[in-house]
Amino acid sequence: HTLKAYRIDLTQYITFKEGISISKNDLTDYIKHLHQTYQPKTIKRKIATLKAFIHYLYYNDIIEFNPFDKIDTNFKEPLRLPRTIPEHIIHQLLTASYKNIENSMTEYEKLTAIRNTAIIELLFATGARISEICSLKTENIDLTARTVLIFGKGSKERFIQIENDDVIAVLHQYIKVFS
Repeated sequence: HTLKAYRIDLTQYITFKEGISISKNDLTDYIKHLHQTYQPKTIKRKIATLKAFIHYLYYNDIIEFNPFDKIDTNFKEPLRLPRTIPEHIIHQLLTASYKNIENSMTEYEKLTAIRNTAIIELLFATGARISEICSLKTENIDLTARTVLIFGKGSKERFIQIENDDVIAVLHQYIKVFS
């Protein structure tokens, strides 16, 4: 896949210049064209491909100088925030989760519904990653102090205060049935 992407990127440059011409002006024109046509991540990849190819040509004495030495190709990518789940969807999810507990027919269904509800509530109440919730141990939950000790990426610990009574109630229920 990488080779295919490189081939496409180099072919696009050759098509843009209508032949092989590697001067500082040609490259700056192409980079301007990229900024008008593509998203920042794609532009960075295409420039990296071209840089690597030109470095190869220079290193093997096929060209006498590297025109990228005099071109500033650094640009700032816009910060993209992650999309959030709309509040009404969260409300529907939590409502359905609590209804699953109430409508459980068997003991297994009830235990599964309690576990799932506790996980969903903790995810929204703490903002923790799924992997952090999965590795959570019972001793990391202090229901009296209403805190959860979460071990994050890079062995970082953080205490998170839980203020929502529904979260505390479902955690009490979870610990009671699974202890």
